[in-house]
Amino acid sequence: MNEIKEKIDDKLKDISYINLAIGGTSCYYWKKYIPQINIKYSPIIIFLNLGFNDIHGGTFGTNLRNRYRDVINKLKAKFPESHIICFTICHSPNYPLARDYEDEFNYYLLNFGNEFGVKVIDLSLHTKMKNMEKQLIKG
Repeated sequence: MNEIKEKIDDKLKDISYINLAIGGTSCYYWKKYIPQINIKYSPIIIFLNLGFNDIHGGTFGTNLRNRYRDVINKLKAKFPESHIICFTICHSPNYPLARDYEDEFNYYLLNFGNEFGVKVIDLSLHTKMKNMEKQLIKG
């Protein structure tokens, strides 16, 4: 086991990262937080995993899409050379009534990510299945 760890550590020795995650936050707070970020270098890649707390806090639809877009625009303004990769929302079985809002937001991200100039990684199998269903219905 130590041999594997040593190989991994050797491969990753020159890779550095900064984790600026703040658990339990929403797009609303990130819009205020981004201007305060003070790091020496511009990140190569920014991973964005937002939206879940917004939906489960009562923000969805157009309000969430606008806030999310604002976050992306602020990140692009602050770090113009960085690539942004967004993750879709994973459904929590503890919130069955939120599934439609999650799916709607995921569908939005997957279909309009290019408009924002970001890459989107779909983490939600349910969303993938819903999108396939929509494509089949369209013919």
